[in-house]
Amino acid sequence: MALALTAGAATSNSAIIDVTLINNQHTCSLGFNGTNATSLNYDLGVISNGRKTHAPFTVDITCQGDTPVKTALTARNQNGNLVAGNDKMVLPIGGNVGSSGPLLGLENNGKNVMLTGNEVDAFCVQTGINSSCSLSPVTEVSASDPRGEISATIRFDVVYPA
Repeated sequence: MALALTAGAATSNSAIIDVTLINNQHTCSLGFNGTNATSLNYDLGVISNGRKTHAPFTVDITCQGDTPVKTALTARNQNGNLVAGNDKMVLPIGGNVGSSGPLLGLENNGKNVMLTGNEVDAFCVQTGINSSCSLSPVTEVSASDPRGEISATIRFDVVYPA
């Protein structure tokens, strides 16, 4: 015995819908202010043996528009070696990078700032149109550290955490 199967033909309709998605890129800029901060430079003055917390400076974050934006900062050592912990850099003496002191770090609200530049190490997380972050340079010099002219560069970037 055979069973006869019947099927109807399927019909389909399609439509094309154009979708426009606008994903505005946040545009925030950085500025620097403080007693020892002029333009993009901070003068540590003469540093001496021991640990010293220097006068703070502020990093000002200014965003375009009138919508609050969640921002954070990263800091990356540009011309010295990071020491274990990634929160201090060996300061170059006369342009020569050594493997030990003198050391430079940054503190934000009593906490060490990581100098990796990685977003996972971001600090000063804030939401607003304009915000600022206070940072204090900290130097550590031992009696056996080399002496000479010191110049260090730390790059700051604004990031937009989720």
